[in-house]
Amino acid sequence: MTYKSVQVAQHGGPEVLQIVEKELLSPAARQVRIKVLAAAVSRPDVSVRRGESLYRGTPLDQKLPFVPGYAVIAMWKRSVKACKRR
Repeated sequence: MTYKSVQVAQHGGPEVLQIVEKELLSPAARQVRIKVLAAAVSRPDVSVRRGESLYRGTPLDQKLPFVPGYAVIAMWKRSVKACKRR
């Protein structure tokens, strides 16, 4: 199974945004899969895409390539395997 996302592979304007298709991996232990219904691209995403130094050295500084839009509205389905306590 595959999924599509928007990816930034180099710094620049909106023209550097690319739609990529990737293989959907199974969640690892203690992880869950979410279905993203909506994602928000905010000012930090735009600044990092442009290569602005405002966020360098902070958690918002992204290595290339990166997928913008960390603020999401999503659904998830509980998995006994993923949520089982040890």
